[in-house]
Amino acid sequence: MEPAIQVGPQVLNTPELIQKIRQYRLLPQLVQELVIDQLIGGITCDQQEAYEHYCTQHNLLSDEQRQAWCQQHQLEPQHLVIEAMRAYRLHRFKEDTWGAQVQSDFMQRKAQYERAIYSMIRTNVREEKLIPAQLDGAMRQRLLNEQFQALLNQKMRASPIKLLPKVEPEIERMEKPPLPVGAENV
Repeated sequence: MEPAIQVGPQVLNTPELIQKIRQYRLLPQLVQELVIDQLIGGITCDQQEAYEHYCTQHNLLSDEQRQAWCQQHQLEPQHLVIEAMRAYRLHRFKEDTWGAQVQSDFMQRKAQYERAIYSMIRTNVREEKLIPAQLDGAMRQRLLNEQFQALLNQKMRASPIKLLPKVEPEIERMEKPPLPVGAENV
């Protein structure tokens, strides 16, 4: 039996599901998520620590909030743990890969992150106040995300997509052994 997915009354088999993924332009997102899985494959984490971090980050502090979140995102509770571990592993990958160079990267590009406040005057647009960029937690995360996005884009470009012909299960492809002589009549 071929795997299928049911959404409401509609049942989609694998070829139909692939066609819908292409039709709705979800293939790049799928490829992105698969590339992320490859990148974080070697990162380990403590399940409980990852779960607590994720729940705190998403303000899921009670069992009721976690259950409501799972229902809203159509996930089973065990998938919340899996998602929490994946998010934590991705965070660790970014920190392990670029964390040591964030300070120097920030200093090189600080001017790009500074903001200015201007007054609305009918003469040529006057700078009211310059808000210097600071390497705080949010800026650190932004820089890590930029580095990760650059790597992710590079890996996605290097990951060709191929639709493969249907592979028959091993048992169906095997030849049936010949029947012993005289067994055809049985």
